[in-house]
Amino acid sequence: MFGFGKKGEIGAIFLDPNQQRQGYGKQVMLMIEELYPKVRRWKLETPAESYGLHSFYESLGYTKTGDKEDKKSGIKEFVYEKTL
Repeated sequence: MFGFGKKGEIGAIFLDPNQQRQGYGKQVMLMIEELYPKVRRWKLETPAESYGLHSFYESLGYTKTGDKEDKKSGIKEFVYEKTL
């Protein structure tokens, strides 16, 4: 994760499967936004087949803005962005 100026990018965040669906992911995402108050646009990428993550990010205000294929792994990914 990094935030430079008005743009930030969130990398991989993993939660123990036993701790999922308890609000921790939402808390982490909101804390990231709070830690970087100057960032006005956040970007992240998530695997295309991770359907649960798509709805999770959308519930936080992220919008799918594109898709791409990871050059190293060949995994299709969706790009999400959120403007504050």
